[in-house]
Amino acid sequence: MEKITEKFPGTKVLVVDDYAFNIELTTDFLEMMACDIETAISGQEAIEKCKKTVFDIIFMDIQMPEMDGYEAAKKIRSLKNDSAKSIIIALTANVQEEDRNKCLKSGMNDYTQKPIKGITLEKLIKSHLGQKP
Repeated sequence: MEKITEKFPGTKVLVVDDYAFNIELTTDFLEMMACDIETAISGQEAIEKCKKTVFDIIFMDIQMPEMDGYEAAKKIRSLKNDSAKSIIIALTANVQEEDRNKCLKSGMNDYTQKPIKGITLEKLIKSHLGQKP
């Protein structure tokens, strides 16, 4: 089993998922990486948080009631603050090429498969943000 070795102190991360277990699992991994974490349980809550706080990276569930991750990403991209430039990574059980294309078309930067693995989150953060001092 691979171990998390990188730390990203000061990296502001928003985890968006309507399922409490997924939020807990993802935040546990991100805490090991010393990230500054906030959570949202819906796309609408994520948008409201992005209006107030600029996140370095957003991990966005795709399948949520009321507003899915695609729509939430589009709305975040249309905000009139620096949140529109945040890295958005889809968290999805669907990993077909068409799903990847749909994520990218909605304004997301990347996607990864559920269930989430800590080493995968670490690699994604490092590849998109680099190592922060």
